[in-house]
Formats: sequence, structure tokens, C-alpha cells
Amino acid sequence: MLTRKILKIKIFVILTLSLIGLSNGLSQKQNLKVLVIGNSLVYWNNFHENFENTCKQNGKNIYLKTIAYPGIELMEHFKFCPDSSKGYTVLNLCPNKKPPAIEALKSNLWDIVILQNPDYDGSIFPQEVIDSVRIYGGNQCKIFIYEQFSTILYSYAKRNTEVINIQTALRKNLKNSDVKYLPIGEVFHFVSTNYPNLDIFDKDYEHPNPIGSFLQLGIIYKSIYKEFPKKKKFLFFSKYNKLITILRQYDSRKT
Repeated sequence: MLTRKILKIKIFVILTLSLIGLSNGLSQKQNLKVLVIGNSLVYWNNFHENFENTCKQNGKNIYLKTIAYPGIELMEHFKFCPDSSKGYTVLNLCPNKKPPAIEALKSNLWDIVILQNPDYDGSIFPQEVIDSVRIYGGNQCKIFIYEQFSTILYSYAKRNTEVINIQTALRKNLKNSDVKYLPIGEVFHFVSTNYPNLDIFDKDYEHPNPIGSFLQLGIIYKSIYKEFPKKKKFLFFSKYNKLITILRQYDSRKT
């Protein structure tokens, strides 16, 4: 009799542990794993924390990892071991280990890898970097190219010509590729052209202010989840309705 009770208890414990393991497994599968590789444009205004919190506040399970150093080019992520401990980036060789970007790619089965495009004229497609992502990150991940916006600012004085050239070249390079396009610079140009009184840049005119950071956040969120974030308690802006309206206007344009 005692033996049967012990057996029943063991079976109950095993089933319980199995269900917990299954639940955890399902929970982990629901987490969208996103790796971002870039420079200060992808961490300004605590962008990492704000994007992750926005996703979670909108019911999206996400694990976000950012590899970013000030002033670094995309290709340099895959060739050097950067050090930014002094406030600027020093590019060190990696004699006995892989660069942090490659180690990060190898550390997980990423669903999405966002690469901040370093080519200001858009004419040089970072194929070598994309190949590295496939080698170290696997073929399961979707790759997004983050279109640069800081230098596009200086194109405003030259009217639309240079901006259009950048966008056209980048879109052309992506046309026959499975790599997706994050039109951050295009959105900033749209806002600056149509809403000239809306300040979206920081004082250095190379980084976004909190409003610009939300525009950046909104377009990346829309590209990943196919919808804009619902109104929640965001951390660094209060003009949600106006900014979402602007993003919807941009998104509805015929391109």
C-alpha cells in the first residue's frame, strides 16, 4: 500500500515537472530574439530599454540585445574588439577571441538581426557583413538594414536630391534580397519636410532627441510586428497621438 502511494507521488512529481518544463519551453519560444548591431544611434536616449519596455507593455515578448559603440562602422564590428571605456571607441585587434558582434551572433538563435547601415551614400551594400550574420547567426534569422539618418540631416540644405539618391541606392541593393529595409532616414526626412516646426534632433544634430527616438522606435516596431505600438505609458515622450499620426501618414504614402 505504501509502495503504491510512493509510486503515485513520484508520478505526480514527474508530471508536474514535465508540465513546468513544457510551459517554460513554450514561454521561451514566444520570446522574439532580436540582436541590434550599430553605434550610438541605436542606444541614444536609452533606446534599448525603451524599445524593450514598449514591446512588453504592448504584450510582445521580446529578448533584445544591443552591441553598440560610439562612432563605430558596421564592418568594424566584425573585424575588431572595440573598447569604449574612455568615452570614445578604440579598435583593438582580437588575437585570441572573436569580435563581440560575432560572439553575440553565436550566442543565440536570433529571430531578427538589425544592422545599422554605415554607408552614407547607400551605394555600397554590406554583403560581407550579411554573409557573416548568416555564417555565425544561422539562416533562421531575418536581417534588417537600419538606414542611416544623421548625415542625411546635412542633405536638407541640398534639397531632396542627395536624400533621394541614398534611398534609391539602398532600396535598389535590397530589391532582390531577403534583407529588409528600416527607413529611419526616410522617416526623418519626411518629418523634417512636412513638419518643419517639430524638432526631432538633439543639440548635436547627429542624434535624435526623445521625439526623434520615438519615431525611430515606431518604425522599427511597425517593421517587426506589422502594427504601431498601442498607447501605453512610454518613458521619454508625451506626444504619442501626434507622432503616431505622422508615422501613419508616412506609412500610407505611395512610394
